Amino acid sequence: MNITAYNKAIVALIMAIIGIVNLKWPGLIGLDQDTVTAVVAALTPILVWIVPNKPSAPAAAPAPQPSPDKAQ
Repeated sequence: MNITAYNKAIVALIMAIIGIVNLKWPGLIGLDQDTVTAVVAALTPILVWIVPNKPSAPAAAPAPQPSPDKAQ
């Protein structure tokens, strides 16, 4: 599994966790709930857009097949 293929999902998950932490423990981040909610709502799509998904590693090439014109 290539974790870089999931970069956008990881960014969105981190932002969701920040929002949930803010709702569960208000004031922990140092800002009021409305401000944190607004910042998370504004930054999540921007960060998801900025962070690139890197393709998974290509699969190994299949073994070459003998050509049918060669007689055994």
